[in-house]
Amino acid sequence: MNTTIKITRRSRTVGFSWTNSVEQTRGGLSVKDPGKPQVVGTAKQCLAEFENACRINSGGTSWAGAWFVGGKRVVSVDGGVTGSRDIARQLRLMYEDYGDGAVAYVSAAIEE
Repeated sequence: MNTTIKITRRSRTVGFSWTNSVEQTRGGLSVKDPGKPQVVGTAKQCLAEFENACRINSGGTSWAGAWFVGGKRVVSVDGGVTGSRDIARQLRLMYEDYGDGAVAYVSAAIEE
């Protein structure tokens, strides 16, 4: 069961973590789970870390990212977006103004 909460520009418990470390599994090498948040703060601060991870891994390196709110992992936002990059895209909407104002909040489903 997941809990849905709102992430706003003022939220200070947003977290992001990433890794490009690999582990051996039965199916071969795979990227490890990012684990606990490495950066906690506003969505904007965490988006900066996400952009840093994208830049560092831009040469084709496989990597994995994870978003958190209040220390709990975000499993989806706005009713269905699940990937790390897609979640970042939704969070960016809170800071972009398309003439009729920026998005006021993002609804996030977090793990129980």
